[in-house]
Amino acid sequence: MRVPALIAILAMGAAACGGGGGGNPETGSATLAGSLDFSFGTDGVFAPSIPDLSWHRVVALAERPDGKIVALLHSSSSAVTLLQLQADGTPDVSFGVLGRLAITVDASAVTARARMLRLDSQGRILVIGSIAHSESDQLRPSWFVLRLLEEGTLDPAFGSDGVVVLSFLRTPGAADTAGDVAFDLEDGMWIGGDYFTPGIPTYDHMFAICKLHEDGSFDSGFGGDGRADWDLPGLGGGATSLCLMSDGGLLMAGSSGDDVILVRFLATGGKDLSFGSSGEVLTRAGGDHLEGGTAAFDAAGRIIVVGIDGQQQTFVMRFHPDGSADDSFGTAGIAFLGMSGVALLIDFGGSLYVGGRASGEGVVARLRPDGGIDAAFGTAGWFRTDLSPLDEIYLAMTFTREG
Repeated sequence: MRVPALIAILAMGAAACGGGGGGNPETGSATLAGSLDFSFGTDGVFAPSIPDLSWHRVVALAERPDGKIVALLHSSSSAVTLLQLQADGTPDVSFGVLGRLAITVDASAVTARARMLRLDSQGRILVIGSIAHSESDQLRPSWFVLRLLEEGTLDPAFGSDGVVVLSFLRTPGAADTAGDVAFDLEDGMWIGGDYFTPGIPTYDHMFAICKLHEDGSFDSGFGGDGRADWDLPGLGGGATSLCLMSDGGLLMAGSSGDDVILVRFLATGGKDLSFGSSGEVLTRAGGDHLEGGTAAFDAAGRIIVVGIDGQQQTFVMRFHPDGSADDSFGTAGIAFLGMSGVALLIDFGGSLYVGGRASGEGVVARLRPDGGIDAAFGTAGWFRTDLSPLDEIYLAMTFTREG
């Protein structure tokens, strides 16, 4: 019998580190009982040292079918940096150089910031992010998409030698930020993000989606030219999560002003007016300055959103498929946790795992389907890792199967 386990990667940094934070990312493996798996790394932890980077933090990770773990770093380098580990937490030396791969998206770029990592159905690695080619362009970046073959080489069948650089914008002078990626069964892909046009006082921010064919070209069947957007009602905000629905529609989550916002697109790129109020849900749900972070669907098709409020406290919301609040979850559809973080996993039983930091510790909490803390997990519902010497913790999680 194969037993699922949690893999959590945390990137921490002492204040003395260069670049304003970062340090060695530590990768910990925890069983679903909420204790460290001592067969992983050293006593349950893998802590690599990358001396040529003044700081680095993990922003995303994924598990391959063979149990290997791929992690995406944001670092002091302008290159996109990936690590790959064996299932036991040791570096996979067959990947890149001793388990590490550094990719230059464009040698002429000033900055290239990777934001999300996904694996498609063929095990290829997709990395998305934002790129700027001059100092002034850092306020007006474009999106980039990389596709790598399983062994870590750029895929020549995608874009230009494995790289697609695109601008969503139809308006010169506006700024793009890519946030998330989703796939269909044929490995077509949607890239979600946001953009804004400086100087416009209202409706300045837009959610944006591009649909690309498997070869990286725009799919004109979506939105007429492969692109669709959505005016946000509040000042400021941005997209943080993109989810593909079973009917081919798409859900985007993020923030607009001080509120969490959900919007739903049809498979054609039009607005799904049956969702929420004219296609969107805007809610503060009793919180203060809520910023949506991660969104996902549970087995019943309900929408789970994890984010951070104005006090840097984690909240979890649950909505019915039509966008109405699920009042059976937490208090009127929202639960607040004594931690700060937006990593989210949902198991087949409906339990929610939320990861982040609290009092100098890396933490994972397990919630029951009703939003309460599941005391059967870890210690009174919490798994904690002592990280007190370090001042920053960034957490990503995935399920793996061991045994």
